[in-house]
Parts: sequence; structure tokens; C-alpha cells
Amino acid sequence: MKKLFAAFVFLSQVAVAGELVVFEKALSELPIFQTTDSMFQVNKQTSEGYIRLVASRLQRRRLCSGPAGERDCLPDLWMEAVFAEDVTVPDLRLEGDKLIYRGPMGSIECATLGRSRVLRRPTLFLSGACQSKEEVLWKNGVQVLQLKFVTKE
Repeated sequence: MKKLFAAFVFLSQVAVAGELVVFEKALSELPIFQTTDSMFQVNKQTSEGYIRLVASRLQRRRLCSGPAGERDCLPDLWMEAVFAEDVTVPDLRLEGDKLIYRGPMGSIECATLGRSRVLRRPTLFLSGACQSKEEVLWKNGVQVLQLKFVTKE
């Protein structure tokens, strides 16, 4: 009984507090892609937070070397970005070194701006309270690529 209660408490703590659709586009308007990826970024000059959405597809070609009768051919595979867009999230701002979302549920700290340990580059360290979620779904008979900004409590 204690384990059941502990599981209930844990699941209630990670419940989704809010979802905001920040990007939506019909697939017919986009190049053909196989995977999508999104990442949080921040513009330090304007203190504006945004999500970078990238769609990629697998490219293939054969690399052959040697004379015609003795050719050695190897497949060459790589992911090529076919679509990329910076999507602004309303009310996501950099305040000091904290990336904060001020929404209807109040202020949520999404990330902290710091420096990476090895290369000493500016890096966003995510807190887990905010996520980006991309998905392809059907809407009115048309396939749509949708990007959501999800906050958790």
C-alpha cells in the first residue's frame, strides 16, 4: 500500500501543467523529412528565448574507387537538414542567468545559462520544468508538423 501511495505522489508531481502550441505547418508546405529535433536557445542581445526546430532526412550515395573492373564501392550515409526554423516562445525570457517562462501558472525556471566544463562555451543547463515536443499529426485531413512548449510543475 505504501508503494502504491508513493507511486501516486510521484506521478502527481510530474503532471503536465500546461501545453502551448508555438508552431504548426502542413507537411505539404515542407520538404520531405524523416526525423525532427528541437532544442532551447536564447538570444543574449534581446534576452528572448526560442526553440530551434530542425527536420532532417537520410541521404545516401555510393563511393566507388579504382578502375572499372576492380571497383570497391562503399555506401555513404548522412543526415541532411532540410528545414530549420527558430520559433519564438512568448513570455520566455532570460533574466540574469536564468531562462524563465512567465505563463498563466506563474513563473517557471526552465534553464540556467552557464559555461560548459570542457570547452567553456555558453550553455543552457535545463531544469526539466520545460520541454519542447514535436509531433506529426492529422488535422482536418492534412498531416501537420506541430511543436509544443510543455511546462511541468
